[in-house]
Amino acid sequence: MLRLDHLIIAVHDLAAASANYQTLGFTVLPGGTHANGATHNALIVFADGSYLELLALTGKSPQNDAADYSFLVTMDEGFVGYALQSDDLAADIAGMQARGLTLKPIQDGGRLRPDGASLQWRTAMLADGSMSPFFIQDNTPRHLRVPNTPAATTHANGVVGICEVIFYAADLAATVAQYAALTGIVPQRRSSGALFLLADCMLTVQTIAPERLYDAALPTGDVPARAVFYSAGDKLPDLPPIDSTKTHGAQYDFITHTSTITQTT
Repeated sequence: MLRLDHLIIAVHDLAAASANYQTLGFTVLPGGTHANGATHNALIVFADGSYLELLALTGKSPQNDAADYSFLVTMDEGFVGYALQSDDLAADIAGMQARGLTLKPIQDGGRLRPDGASLQWRTAMLADGSMSPFFIQDNTPRHLRVPNTPAATTHANGVVGICEVIFYAADLAATVAQYAALTGIVPQRRSSGALFLLADCMLTVQTIAPERLYDAALPTGDVPARAVFYSAGDKLPDLPPIDSTKTHGAQYDFITHTSTITQTT
């Protein structure tokens, strides 16, 4: 089954975004520069294996034919995409194609970590060029790309993972059908939409209030609108007052395993 790999947040200044997330109690790790040199990133890695990627431009033009992610950072800051992790990318692509989707050929990708380690992976995306979602399979051990040590995954605010990613749909039926084809999962219907249970979290598709259909600031379709963090036990994340300037446009909710949503950005 596909799993949530990471959410991508476009930022204009990687150092400033890293500092802001640190003030919110997150442990921020330097990621490195992508293989074509045009983008670099920092990571916020969680104990459940998922992570946030802060993505920014380096100011350099693409240097080679490696995967180019710079188009994701050409608009406003905030969520711009997400990745689903595959253990067998070719088989998952075949399943999506059998369910009526068209995908581009698999492409090699990678980045160089600040410590000199070279990471290699394979990705695939929909034929329309969208990277939300895209699909990733590691060629090098995943823990090199996504550190899993306690020092990396422990956060001062108590967050241990992402339990839900929320999407808004202008056309609910079409978006639910798209997600069913992407994941191969039969959705669980809700009054306001539908949810898809992955191995480690759920993807929730919700309708939009009619008065917000033309709200340019509202992400719709495949771009995440909100993410829900959770903490261990019954203790809510210990967060200072936050706003979207500190999260660089990304919207979050915070829960415990036993609570309802009580704190939001």
